[in-house]
Amino acid sequence: MDEVHIAFAVDRGYFNQVAVTIASIVANAAAPDALRFYVLHADDESWVAEQMARWTVPHVQAVRVDNPFDPNRNVVSYISVAAMLRILLPLALPHLSRVIYLDADIVVLHDVAELWRADIGEAPMGAVVDLGVHLNAMRGDLHNNPLPREGVVALGLDPSKPQYVNSGLLVMNLDKLRQTDFVGKAREMDAARGRTLPYVDQDIINALMKGQMALLDPRWNVLAGVYTGNWLRRHHYATEPFRPAFALQKAEQWAIHYTGLEKPWNSAEAWRGGEEWWRYAANSGVQWQRPAAPARTFATTATEAWLDFREKLSVLRFRIQKRAG
Repeated sequence: MDEVHIAFAVDRGYFNQVAVTIASIVANAAAPDALRFYVLHADDESWVAEQMARWTVPHVQAVRVDNPFDPNRNVVSYISVAAMLRILLPLALPHLSRVIYLDADIVVLHDVAELWRADIGEAPMGAVVDLGVHLNAMRGDLHNNPLPREGVVALGLDPSKPQYVNSGLLVMNLDKLRQTDFVGKAREMDAARGRTLPYVDQDIINALMKGQMALLDPRWNVLAGVYTGNWLRRHHYATEPFRPAFALQKAEQWAIHYTGLEKPWNSAEAWRGGEEWWRYAANSGVQWQRPAAPARTFATTATEAWLDFREKLSVLRFRIQKRAG
């Protein structure tokens, strides 16, 4: 079987989580010996080697790059500037024509070879539509929404259509990206607008790939945050083009992406308790400490009740506006 090439881009905050993602990929691969992994970083190489010496996953190569991106920017709190390193993949892996990129807060539950073989035609990239951004944009208010409808429109995209994608899972045609100077254009956009883009690399990728992005099966990037808490009440905001994606994701998850602040390693309230993540963490070689469930207090109960009430008001307003025309 042909080799399957998979890359990550991380800093110290997510470095060892890569081992868990790789463990999940290996466990579900029909041909694990064909897998090749690359970890892009801009850290001290001796520290990286020390961390990777604990990993029990195969075929992993660390790739050090200089990070040219400005760390001072207005970004979502859980996104680090290391997220920008994925943009450098066409130059960092010059010997490859194609690569799968994955965020380190993903577990893969399906044979990744099927993703490797995904037909993206002549597109420079393939990705999954970001259902969370769509729901927030269609919801039409700012309740902790870092990328409202206006933000999507400012990138040249229509939030009511399946255009804006999540950059946590990408199939990248590296040859095409090199031919079109994707890295150079991304750096130019970052220099001009990067400090104002809440989802940094994701916003840049969406803007530069407008009209060129191949859409992958939505089961390959199931955003855990979209299926937790009050988000479940927001699904009715989805327009018709998005509803099949929701149906597919609810029926089957090929990769779970723990978006948002609550990750399995830092919160017992991650989606489904993070059970899928912990299953593979045990085979990563890294010693993880499972977080304790938070105590129920009057304050937390009252906060949840307020958030629930506020969401119901938003739903009512949405339905009234829809009837009014």
